[in-house]
Amino acid sequence: MQPDSHTKGNRFFMSTLPALRVTVVGCGRRFDSAILPALQECGAQLVGVVDPDSENRKRAVQNAGLDTVTVSSDLLTVALLRHAVPDIVVISSPSGLHFQQAKMCLEEGLPTFLEKPLACRADEALLLQSLSGARLAASEQRVHRTDLLAVRDIIRSGQLGRLLAIDYQDRVAPAPAFRSSWRNRPSLAGGGVLLDLGYHTINTLQWLLDSNFADLVPSAVRFRYDSYAVESRAWIRCTTAGIDLHLNVGLDMTHPREELRISGTRGQLRVHRRRGNNEASTVELTGVQGESAKTVHRLGRAHDTRSLKEFMSGKESVTSLERHVATVVTLEKLYSEGNGMERLR
Repeated sequence: MQPDSHTKGNRFFMSTLPALRVTVVGCGRRFDSAILPALQECGAQLVGVVDPDSENRKRAVQNAGLDTVTVSSDLLTVALLRHAVPDIVVISSPSGLHFQQAKMCLEEGLPTFLEKPLACRADEALLLQSLSGARLAASEQRVHRTDLLAVRDIIRSGQLGRLLAIDYQDRVAPAPAFRSSWRNRPSLAGGGVLLDLGYHTINTLQWLLDSNFADLVPSAVRFRYDSYAVESRAWIRCTTAGIDLHLNVGLDMTHPREELRISGTRGQLRVHRRRGNNEASTVELTGVQGESAKTVHRLGRAHDTRSLKEFMSGKESVTSLERHVATVVTLEKLYSEGNGMERLR
């Protein structure tokens, strides 16, 4: 099935019709915090909801406040897609389901937007890329954050000189009821914190450095499980383009935070914020002579919905499918180095 109303060449345009018809797969927390606000801001019509939890589906329809939902189901099927006739599909289901669900939608000719990850394995990501036909995008929040946009500008300006080392501490509090949730079930999660949170970490670094990490060489990868079924902490040391990378990605109930330190031949840069405080992120730049500058960025939540809104509007998206594929390839390399490939079994 190839939708006509929003297709022009290999792209689609919301302006062709007064309301874009959207089916959402996965109606959990992400639906409420990012997907629904984006749909409302773009004036889109929610015509289908898919989630194994009937209460999630009911809440999604109620929160949308619309009577446009014609299909509500616990399972995504070709028959459902053909009945709902969406213009696009938004997938926010457990990570381990992304590949099969996205593949089904793309084979039906439907523009498809995925919450991260694009897929859990490199071969899956590459296959989705081959099916995409300019109809596939994945969410990126951090590339829209003003603090990280400032960091990218500083790197590109050469103010830091030749980059020598990057240390990225990326720790977040566990999701509610983590131990009993899908995130702690390998078949649904696809991996642990390295795939879930570390996807952001790796993707952000690739964007900041304008690199797909094809030359990345891991020297040490270590996981900790803390009695979970998936890894809860990952320590990584590797090199790329002559830069030493030290990554600490994990679940941390006590001190969840994000801290990025970049050292170059002409100066150092530090970005830091406490988790649970989405409003403030501090960027500190220090030169080799000790001169310094500090800026505080008020982040808000706009970066959470930006990727999806751009996808629905038909703009040339700043999200990069190639980078998402490279992120999955890199993560698979790191899991393999750390003997973590049991996540795929």
